[in-house]
Amino acid sequence: MFKKIIGFICLGYLSASSSVAYSEQVNCKPDNIIATTATSRFTLNGDETVTDLQTGLMWKQCPEGLSGSQCEEGSESSAFWDVFLRSIVTLNEGGGFAGHTDWRMPNIKELRSIIEAQCYRPAVNLEVFPNTPIVSFFSSTPVKDVFLDNIWVVEFIHGRVETQRLNFSGALRLVRNTGE
Repeated sequence: MFKKIIGFICLGYLSASSSVAYSEQVNCKPDNIIATTATSRFTLNGDETVTDLQTGLMWKQCPEGLSGSQCEEGSESSAFWDVFLRSIVTLNEGGGFAGHTDWRMPNIKELRSIIEAQCYRPAVNLEVFPNTPIVSFFSSTPVKDVFLDNIWVVEFIHGRVETQRLNFSGALRLVRNTGE
């Protein structure tokens, strides 16, 4: 018998991207799979950030390019890995976000920690990370290969960890250590 996690809901999903508009319904199997990112695991800070009580990481709730309490304002940013690296420096040097100037790109282990195993399209807890697009998100972790131009990503359609070339256009969700 599977334990049900209270406080985790799966919401309908509607998002518009600057490159493509799509409407998808999130699919969750709460009776078959135990939640891996239950809402109770996070503190919603009220400033468009959430703190993961399990990992001690603080995340921006919205992917880069989106803002608002439901990440409904703006349009999802899609860029190359190096463009995002420069944008993080610019953000931090320009005063940061939510009172913090130490935002960074997550490593693959950190990014993988927010995949919700119960859901797909997107494979994320939409109560914690609303309006998450079903695209691949960059990590800071390089792939150890002979070409030295691949990076680990998480595609949030099904929550798979994959590799992509550095010249691939993906999305980004920023993270920081809380020091707790």
